[in-house]
Amino acid sequence: AELVIRARGRSGNVSRFSFDNPFGPWEKIQGRAGLDNRTASDIVDAYAAAIATSPPSAGQRLRSNQYYWIVASCSGGSFTLKGFLHPRVDTNELEFAKLLLAHDQTGVPFRPAARVEGFTRNVFHAQINRTGDGLVGRR
Repeated sequence: AELVIRARGRSGNVSRFSFDNPFGPWEKIQGRAGLDNRTASDIVDAYAAAIATSPPSAGQRLRSNQYYWIVASCSGGSFTLKGFLHPRVDTNELEFAKLLLAHDQTGVPFRPAARVEGFTRNVFHAQINRTGDGLVGRR
């Protein structure tokens, strides 16, 4: 398996500025890692365990002033979305995330889930549809 990583650290990192690429401070950092079958299987199993022990995602509304992860996956031709809303799920302790991080070569650390003081206004939301295979559209 191949792990493709796209990460964005804190926006505006001026050390990534150059005259050849003035938008560098705001671009995503990309990385790739080859995974052997055992490692890939361990990640998939840990993800399945997280799904089994987390609240259902179908219909879940994830607001911009909350800390959450949305994971999109495709297995056997079936596409699903899973929302992990902190603190309902301790996103700092998700085992599959730890396994993925062990192979991340971007150097961008996961930001631990924490309440951001003064950020109470909800600007937007994403809502997983009732079948868990997409987002509810806004009109």
